[in-house]
Amino acid sequence: MASADALSTSTQKAVLEQLPAQHQDNKKSAQRRALFMGAGVVGFIAAHAFLPVAVVAIPSFVAAVVVGVNAFRLVSNASRALALHGVKKDAGNADFVPKLKQKAGKALERAAKFNKISNIAFFTVIGAIVAPAIPVLAPLAAIVYPLATLTMFAAWGASEFATGTATGTKPTAKLVYDRQVAEGVIRPAEDILPPAAQPAIPAHKAQPEKSAKSVFGIFSRRQPKQEAQKPAAPAPAAPKP
Repeated sequence: MASADALSTSTQKAVLEQLPAQHQDNKKSAQRRALFMGAGVVGFIAAHAFLPVAVVAIPSFVAAVVVGVNAFRLVSNASRALALHGVKKDAGNADFVPKLKQKAGKALERAAKFNKISNIAFFTVIGAIVAPAIPVLAPLAAIVYPLATLTMFAAWGASEFATGTATGTKPTAKLVYDRQVAEGVIRPAEDILPPAAQPAIPAHKAQPEKSAKSVFGIFSRRQPKQEAQKPAAPAPAAPKP
């Protein structure tokens, strides 16, 4: 018999059965990112080997960005693999469910927080690069630039690690929630408050909020947008006698 903290035998089996597919997806993602990182390294070397000094700056910068982005994405893959191993190891524990939900929630919060820090540091780096154009700001820029760069990369890495943890725990947390609701162990979230206590949400605000995005996300593969569902056509009125 399941409880609010532990899993029933059938739910525990369902949790373990869906892990291999997640491991396989994570493996394919890591392989793809490793190939892109390798291509970036080759491009960087080729740019410096074959291009004239006058035009090498932009191609080498693009190659360096490709290497950096995919290297940090691999941190996310490693974190996701650790999270999946943790799910497998702890699935039989009596306190598995609350710890899983807490871990998934904290990972999402940390990813958003570190994204904000890395974004601020990124624009600080840009400012430090431009600032020496004003001579009086050059000494300050020389101090700010390395600190902001270090902060940017550290926050970016921490964000990717938290994102990987969330990616590795969220699907299992959702599966556990759905199974516990179906088994009658917990009540659905929308049933906790009576209808009269739930605030009405205007139609134009009913869409879920977007999480904080990193400025480096522009280099990641975009997901196809889901097509908006068309409203069903009204049923024809019955003919009058």
